[in-house]
Amino acid sequence: MFTLLLTNILLGLLTWLTFHLIGLDNAGAWAVGAGLMHVIPYIGPVFTALATGMAAFIQFDSV
Repeated sequence: MFTLLLTNILLGLLTWLTFHLIGLDNAGAWAVGAGLMHVIPYIGPVFTALATGMAAFIQFDSV
């Protein structure tokens, strides 16, 4: 359980850093969501990728 907690925290921090560097709005909220969704096998990361992809497309108006 401790390893899963550390992995999710690290994933959230790296997600926040990446989204912050590319300029995505609400990078912290997306990072928390990514860390929480990472607990759900297979579907969680896919859902996170789709949701943040749609948000980035809406914000930046391009692929």
